[in-house]
Amino acid sequence: MNRTMRSLIGLIGSLVLIVASSFILLTKDIPSQTTTVQTIFLVSGVVGVITNGIIIKKLKA
Repeated sequence: MNRTMRSLIGLIGSLVLIVASSFILLTKDIPSQTTTVQTIFLVSGVVGVITNGIIIKKLKA
């Protein structure tokens, strides 16, 4: 498995993390502790998307 494929899999995983945590935050009436955890997942997903996007862009150039 080359580096581009690993970054692409990481990008897809980060996007899934963003979608799932956003869905839970926007649709559920949840306690504040769970809101904190979902926010951490959302931020982690955003960081992963940005990082993997930069890596893929550098590898394609």
